[in-house]
Amino acid sequence: MAALPRRLSKNRHLSLRQVNERYGLISTVRNRSLTPCDTFRMNEQDQVAVCREYGREFTPCPPDSKLGVAIQTLGQTPIHGLRHPPVDDTNGWYIWGGEYSSDKDFFKPLHASHLAQRLPEVVRFLGLPPGSRFLLAGEHVDVWLDESLLNLQSGARLAKNRHL
Repeated sequence: MAALPRRLSKNRHLSLRQVNERYGLISTVRNRSLTPCDTFRMNEQDQVAVCREYGREFTPCPPDSKLGVAIQTLGQTPIHGLRHPPVDDTNGWYIWGGEYSSDKDFFKPLHASHLAQRLPEVVRFLGLPPGSRFLLAGEHVDVWLDESLLNLQSGARLAKNRHL
């Protein structure tokens, strides 16, 4: 792939079509299929914007980390999410729809990068820091801090009990 000339970085008003016509760069991106990790990383800007909107610090959620998802509840509303501090290869997120269950098999492990396929509306909240909760019900969105989630032992206990 040809390197962009230095003057391009100063000339920011070129459209993608113009860049492609001049330098032939876009076709190399279009010919490569995007992986779930690529798609997940593209959503990082949305995650930063959500953190700014709610006055929270952006805490990345690695695409190869695991979260707990109650897969059997997908399609139910409202959608709930809570984030404990990360433990081992988990990122601390637990997500479910409808009513919570204390059943030990309620949550199943899922790599964060695959969440965009199952619950794309949730991905923008994954940059919220530990202690965060969200609730999505149609057009209604609520995000708040729940300091009880910051107890490392409860997060570790959840991860252990949920076989993540």
